[in-house]
Amino acid sequence: MAVACSAALLWPVARADAQRPTFGPTLFWDGGLINVPAAAVAPLGGDLAFTFTRLALDSAALPVGAGKTASYNVSLSASLWGRGEVGISVFSGDLKSGLFGKLMLFDQTDATWRRGLVHWLPSIAAGIRNVGTERSLSRLATTDPSSSLRTAGSVYGVVTRTFVLVQGENPYRPTSQISLTAGRGTGLFSDDGGMGNRYAGAATGGTFGGASVDFATGPYGTLSFMAEQDGWGLNAGARIEWRGVRIAALATDMGSASSQSAASGSAAGRYTGPKVALTVGWQANVQALVRGDALARRTEQMQAEQGDLDRQARLAQQRIDVISGQIDALRALAMQERDAERSVLERQLQEEQAALRRLQELLRAREAARKPPEAR
Repeated sequence: MAVACSAALLWPVARADAQRPTFGPTLFWDGGLINVPAAAVAPLGGDLAFTFTRLALDSAALPVGAGKTASYNVSLSASLWGRGEVGISVFSGDLKSGLFGKLMLFDQTDATWRRGLVHWLPSIAAGIRNVGTERSLSRLATTDPSSSLRTAGSVYGVVTRTFVLVQGENPYRPTSQISLTAGRGTGLFSDDGGMGNRYAGAATGGTFGGASVDFATGPYGTLSFMAEQDGWGLNAGARIEWRGVRIAALATDMGSASSQSAASGSAAGRYTGPKVALTVGWQANVQALVRGDALARRTEQMQAEQGDLDRQARLAQQRIDVISGQIDALRALAMQERDAERSVLERQLQEEQAALRRLQELLRAREAARKPPEAR
């Protein structure tokens, strides 16, 4: 309901440009919001994401000797050609682990230049979490063999639609955008092991949804605010990212009360009650890591070669300017010489013309003298 209201409010101002949304790893699994997966994967094949998570459990609700008051998790994931994601999650210090994967069935960027209903289609993905032998893994990434939880192989389907709020100068990096996500899953999303309210006070039966708003803080930085209902309770938080380094501060199970069953010694008391979480992560591309030094050396070599070419080009331009100046000087000198020659020839012409006129006058005078007097 909250997601639908957010979409309705933002519809008039949100643009439908198909932008690739930015998501980081969730608390324990694949990419998404806080605990909710999103229909999105890293766009470059070979992108690696490493995340460390510390989730503080409700120690006030734990009976004496009930165990840990914090859940720790380390996850590593890789993008497969921008269409899939696979990874492994290691829980706490006992090295218990679970695999996860996601496959993009449709990416909204595929419909950027399409018209009609297809242009508005959201990204669609299907995934699976906790592939392995940890059948009793809880939603908090803790194991309780005595419980009736059956969460191995938790599958889900999810849709995500991203809208640009402010485009900015860079068409591939909006100044701000909002992403809306909704889906449904099994196991980790719906199985409470028969604990009911002792496991979660706001269970939805496996339906989940949420929203995130991203703000570009510079050419390499992003600030994100997230809110979600992960199928068990309300979560909210903020994440900041700069050059692949991610830090997030999160609050989970907001508004829920600590379970009263803790007083009777039930370990289920750790599941309920508000919690805080901190995640630290890093994302890079494996090709950049493997070839980083070689690329740096090649870049330096190309820069040096470019500098030599620039110097040679400047020298060549200087030589061209000198030769052009000499040609212009010769042209000016040649014009002066031609003008002088023309002046000499014009004087000679004038002198010859004057001599011709004198000769013609002399001839006419002699002819007149030879005529008889009667003919004059």
